[in-house]
Order: sequence, then structure tokens, then C-alpha cells
Amino acid sequence: ARRKSHSRFCHCPGEKHRCRKVRQYCKGVGETKSSKSYLKMIEKQRTVSCPAHVPDLCVIEILRPKDYACFCDDGYGLVSHLQMLGYDPQYIRAYTFQTFKDALRKFKQSRYRFLHISCHGGTDSVEFWDAKDMEPDNHSYQGTQIPYDAFSKALKGCLGDRRVTFSACELGNKQFVQSLIKYNNGFHSVVAPTVELQMHKAAVLWRMYYGQLLADASCSLSAKSVKSDSVVY
Repeated sequence: ARRKSHSRFCHCPGEKHRCRKVRQYCKGVGETKSSKSYLKMIEKQRTVSCPAHVPDLCVIEILRPKDYACFCDDGYGLVSHLQMLGYDPQYIRAYTFQTFKDALRKFKQSRYRFLHISCHGGTDSVEFWDAKDMEPDNHSYQGTQIPYDAFSKALKGCLGDRRVTFSACELGNKQFVQSLIKYNNGFHSVVAPTVELQMHKAAVLWRMYYGQLLADASCSLSAKSVKSDSVVY
């Protein structure tokens, strides 16, 4: 029974030494209260230290109210497409900058390998909802612009051993990438359009992109297979 309880710690090859340590510990003291506490501690350490290994996608979407009303939410369409292909993508709709941070925490806990952020971008900022836009009697959309630096800082600690894609206009520029690298270490790649991105084109582009990316057993994609109006680092 004890061997069966320890098998759940063996999903990652790098954790084998911990599994042996747990077995040796339990062999000496038996299944006591202290040994169970030790198991919980090891499981917590593994969750924090183990890299993202789930070959699937998390989509976080931050669009304008009219985009949802006109069914221009390309992130939701991407999720539906991948579900038909047999994948299990996660979809989170964010509005304000704070709800975006909450969505990032969920992504980090999921240990999914790929992050896709669908939003409105510009040459120096990313657009989010303003608090007034959330009021039911407010029919005018104002929006708030978050600078690259603050946006990249919010992603800190979420991109390690992962790949991130931005479906947003003009985010594929040197300033944005440098800001992203400033606060984030260890991510494998970033993909973003260098020009204004039309919704209907984005829907086709990302379905083809992730169809190939997720089907590849090595989870890698060469820059040559990406359209010329996107940038890969």
C-alpha cells in the first residue's frame, strides 16, 4: 500500500531521488502521522520545482465588449477548435488588470506548457478594461492602457519552461520583447505579430500554428513555419 501511495511522486524523472528518500523514511518509521506530513512536504516541493510538462494550451482573453458581442473572440474559437482535435485547453476570460493577474496564477498552477494571450496591443502598451467599464449601467467603453513594463512584470514567474504567444496588434517589437525578458527567465519562445492583426486572419493563423505545435511530439516549431508578419524569439 505504501509503494502505491509513493508512485504519484514519480511522474518526473528528476524526482526519483525524492521518492527513494520517502520510501527509506517510511520504511524506518512506518505510516505514522509524521511520515504523512513528510509526504505532504515532498509533494509541495515537487509542485513548485517541477517544470511545466502538460503539452496543452491555456488561453487568456482580454477584449472589448463589442468584440464579444460580434463573436470576434478568437481565443474562444481557438479553444473550441483544439477541443475538437482532442486536446484539453483551458480558457480564462479576463477584464481588468487585476483579473488578468488572477488568471495568470491559475495558469501557473495548471502546469500547462503553452500560454496564449488574446488582447489589444499597441506600440507601447496593452489594453485592459477600466473599473468603470464593469458597471452595468455604463454603455461606453473607456479602457485603460497598461505599459509594457507593468504588463511584463505581471507575467513574472509564470513563463519558466514555457512558450508564450500574443494575439495582439504590434506586440512583436523589440521594446516589448526586451521588457518581457527583463522580468522573465527561462521561457522557450515568444511569438507575437509585428503589425495590426485582423480577427478573421488571427483565427486561421493560430489554429494552424497550434495544430502543428501540439501535434509535434518534441513540442517545438521552427521559425520558418510561422507567417512573416509574426516574430519568433
